[in-house]
Amino acid sequence: LVAGKEADRFEVFNLGTGRGSTVLEVIQSFEKSSGQKLNYVLAPRRPGDVEAVYASTDKARDILGWQPRYDLDDMTRSAWAWQERL
Repeated sequence: LVAGKEADRFEVFNLGTGRGSTVLEVIQSFEKSSGQKLNYVLAPRRPGDVEAVYASTDKARDILGWQPRYDLDDMTRSAWAWQERL
C-alpha cells in the first residue's frame, strides 16, 4: 500500500462480467470454442475450495462508466483464437 499523496494518484479496478462461472461452465465453453473435448474428471470440492468467486463491476461502472461487453463464450473464443495464432 502506498501512503500519502501517491495513494491519491491511482485507482484499482476489478473487471469482470459481474457473474460467476463454474469450472464446468468454463470447460464446456472452451470445448465449444475449440471444437475439442477436454480431458477432465468431476470430483467433490476439496477442503478449502471457495464456493464462488466473481468480479464486481460496480466501481468500474460508477467511476468509468464501464460495462462488460463480452460473455464467457466470447472470452473463451478470443482466448482460443489467440492460442491458435501461436
